[in-house]
Amino acid sequence: AASEQRAIGVLADLRRGGLAADMGYSGNMKKRMTRANAVGAAFAIILGDEELARGVAAIKNLIDGSQTDVAFDAIGDHLEGGLARLGRGPLGDFTVFAPDQA
Repeated sequence: AASEQRAIGVLADLRRGGLAADMGYSGNMKKRMTRANAVGAAFAIILGDEELARGVAAIKNLIDGSQTDVAFDAIGDHLEGGLARLGRGPLGDFTVFAPDQA
């Protein structure tokens, strides 16, 4: 699906930028979010057809539950800022992608 292909590209960009990141490939959204919480992820990036059409990714803060839409080219900066505000380093915490397969 297009969302999965886009997620793979964003994942590679974040890793090149020094952020620890993983991608949930299987299971429904609830299972992916459960996995993200289990590995200690600070954020989940949700990409679906709606987000792709708008040129954004939905980024969910797994610490406080807030969610915001961020343009693809600003995802890395948004996550780095969020991790800094949480007092967490870019390599010590996972950012987990949960592309929407609905």
